[in-house]
Amino acid sequence: MNKIKLFLLNKQHISKKYISWLNDYEVVKYSNQKYIKHNYINVRSFVLNIKNSNDSFLYGIKYNNIHIGNIKIGPIDYNNQNTQISYFIGDRSYWNKGIASEAIKQCVILCKNKYKLKKIMAYVVKENIGSKRALLKNGFIKEGNLKKYFNFENKRLDEFVFSKNL
Repeated sequence: MNKIKLFLLNKQHISKKYISWLNDYEVVKYSNQKYIKHNYINVRSFVLNIKNSNDSFLYGIKYNNIHIGNIKIGPIDYNNQNTQISYFIGDRSYWNKGIASEAIKQCVILCKNKYKLKKIMAYVVKENIGSKRALLKNGFIKEGNLKKYFNFENKRLDEFVFSKNL
């Protein structure tokens, strides 16, 4: 699926569309982003903080040259050569098309080749079927289960820890 490209995100990529993804409950319901009312100022601050960081990197996901989501690497533990990733496809018209899987695949390559990492982790709420599927397609394994870890609509949900050794 070579129509997908990752690119380092900067403040020029912050658009009304991008901000609307972060305010779309269906997009962010399984993340802590659901608690924030996003606007240009706080999204710009987040993007610049990541850009100025030495241990985190925010990549946009483009499909056919259209920015449709993001994937974050970090924070990186350089001493132990591991990191966490988090991601979302913000434009829901691109859901269930294998794009997240391909973005994760490209991210794994970056983690291994550019950042010289040995292990990647991702935390996924049990009910987030699409995210779990994308990780499994990329060879991640379920390494742990944090029981009743995530607060969702007045219920406590399990959160899984997935990992991949590089």
